[in-house]
Amino acid sequence: MVRDLVAEMRRAQGYVVTTAASPKEALELPDESWDLLVADVVMPEMNGVELARRLDPRRDCRAGAAQTRQIAHRAREIVASTI
Repeated sequence: MVRDLVAEMRRAQGYVVTTAASPKEALELPDESWDLLVADVVMPEMNGVELARRLDPRRDCRAGAAQTRQIAHRAREIVASTI
């Protein structure tokens, strides 16, 4: 899954990573400070921008787009190089 690959890639780079399988699960996580949110633009419950605003309404949330295939390919390369 792309979420797992990106999480492993970031952990391998020394980042602390918290994952959630859905917006609802993300909203149920303990209140924590976060520096980066990676979320799908289209999800059943809400979009990624709305999730970011609900997690921290004070932040200026901006959406960016990337192709999942490119992210997954690069994440696999990075994770493979760290093993």
